[in-house]
This record gives sequence, C-alpha cells and structure tokens, in this order.
Amino acid sequence: MVQPEPSPRPSTIRILHVDDEPTQLDFTKKFLEMADEGLIVESVVSPEDALERLKGETFDCVVSDFMMSPMDGIEVARRIRESSDIPVILYTGRGSEEVAEAAFTVGIDDYIRKEITPSHYQVLARRIRSAVDKKRAEDKVIQERDLAQRYLDVAAVMMVILDTEGRVMLLNQKGCEILGVSQEEALGKNWFDSFLLSPNVEEVKGVVRELMAGNIEPVRFYENPVVSSSGEERIIAWHNSLLFDEGNISGILSSGSDITEQRRTEEKFRLILEAGMDGVSIVVDDKLVYVNDRFCKMLGYDDPSMLLGLESMEIVHPSSRGLLREKKRNREQGDTEPALYELEMLKKDGSTYTSEALT
Repeated sequence: MVQPEPSPRPSTIRILHVDDEPTQLDFTKKFLEMADEGLIVESVVSPEDALERLKGETFDCVVSDFMMSPMDGIEVARRIRESSDIPVILYTGRGSEEVAEAAFTVGIDDYIRKEITPSHYQVLARRIRSAVDKKRAEDKVIQERDLAQRYLDVAAVMMVILDTEGRVMLLNQKGCEILGVSQEEALGKNWFDSFLLSPNVEEVKGVVRELMAGNIEPVRFYENPVVSSSGEERIIAWHNSLLFDEGNISGILSSGSDITEQRRTEEKFRLILEAGMDGVSIVVDDKLVYVNDRFCKMLGYDDPSMLLGLESMEIVHPSSRGLLREKKRNREQGDTEPALYELEMLKKDGSTYTSEALT
C-alpha cells in the first residue's frame, strides 16, 4: 500500500504579540500555535517592552492591541515604522473605521477585529502568514535586484535599460562613470535628449523606434557617440537586446563598450599612413581591409573603396603569388622578423608594377 507523502512543514514565523490583557495573550498564543504549527508567539504586556525587544531580537511579525497605556497600538506601529518594515497587524476589539484609517496611515499591514470563537484564530493565523509571506517575497525580489545590480556594477561595460518612451530605467556604475552622473540623476531621464549629441539624436531615435515597434531585429553592433554631463563626447559600441513583458516589447537593454581611445588611436594611425610617401595595405584573412592613397595611385585606382574587400592575391601577378604564400607560411610558423622583397603587382589596367614589399 502506497503511503501518502507527508505535507511539508510550514515555515517558521516568529511573532511578537503585545496586549495589556494577560488572558488575551495566553488565549492568542495557545490557539495561534494550534492553528499553524509554524507560528511561534512571544507575548508582552507592555508597549515599551515590545519596542525594546524589537531592538535586540528578530521577529517576523508584530501583532498589537489598540487600546493600551501609555501608548496605543497606532503609536506602537508608528514607532516601529521609524526603523523597521516588519509586518504589523493591529488586533483589537474596540476598533472603528476611524481607527482602521489611522492605522493604515501609519503603515500597518493588516487590521483585524477580535472575536471569541476559536475558529477565529485560524483566520488570524492565515492573515499573519499572508503578511509575512508577502514581506518575504518582497525581500527576495529586492535581494535579487540588488544582486543583479552588483553584477551590473562590476561589469566593464555600460549597461542601460530604456523603456518604450526612451526613458532610462537602469544605468550601471560603468555607465554612470562614462556619463558623469549618478544613478539617481539618470533614472527617468530621456536618453536621447540627455545623453546624445544633436546630430545623432534623430538617427538613433529612428533605430530605437523601429526596434521597439518590432520592425527590425536588434543590430548586433552599433556605434554612436554619447555626451557626458561635462560635455565630453565618448564613442560607444553597442549591443542591443529587446525586453518583453507578456509577449509585448517593454524596453531595450543595451550594453556598450567605450571605444573612444581605440578610435582615436586608429585615426592617428590612419593620418600617419596617409601622410607617408609609401603605399600601405593591411590584409586580414587574405582580404584587403585598408589601403592608403599612395597604394591606390601605385596601382592606378582613384578610390580606396575599389580595393577594399578584394582577395590580396587578386592584385599580385601570378609570378609573385608563390613568394607571397611562402612569406605568409613563414609568419604563421612564428617568423616575425620583417622581410623586404620584390613583388610584381597587377595594376587596374592589367599592366604590372614592381614593388618593394615589407611584411
């Protein structure tokens, strides 16, 4: 015969119950702990004692009577709220709508009228557990959010979340450093109006608008400058991902690397190459990715774009291709010494040009 699995034991909830009637304290402790075996009730008759115990002990919930001396339950709740967000339930036999309104104003979590029937304590037990479960769930969300924020803040890239209106919903620490703002200053601001340069605003707005509408797929990499609070321009390479809520696009998460120094170095390198008297080409994966003006003129081309993307062998005469392949193999095998040799190059018109090559 298969035995049913035992029900899981309810989580423990430690309750501080304050009431100036000892008999009420005894009844409440007895019937609450009978109604829910996970409840542990600590009883005090003095509001001052309750506040003092909260300073040195950990409780999950406070249940307080209303009519007490020298302070009532609303004053107890108000003082608790000055330093804690622990759930507070006002439990009274002399309440009214005015009392309930005043209690919720100071921040209590629930308001329950006392009844004499034992079954009433089952209701009270459920309300206590509901308030504590809600608080624990909220705490878990906050902990997970804070953990995610810490991960974002140690990231070496800028992370920003925009809602569908372009407002900043999240900015990590790296983003704050690049933009020269605090998270508090950035949150809620319109990204386009606050952190983009005027010439780029409409272009970027258009891209984001199309993304949010689902008309285009996120661009894997996209570069555009941002402007910091001091007016400094930084070039960011972005990777974008759409965020969804119940199947609908709710925003966009963008991670961005600051490539400003890289671009400045590339520009300096380009200017040096352009100013030189020698023809220069850069080959990556056997394709031409850069040629300067001098190199173009040597081969009879007017525009570098006519050469970019060509296989490097296409501009080398067949008689020199074997030599070029040999030099490439030597480099792949670890020979990093510069080599100077002659190559027969093919010009645009099909004629040859003898060039000294340094690789």
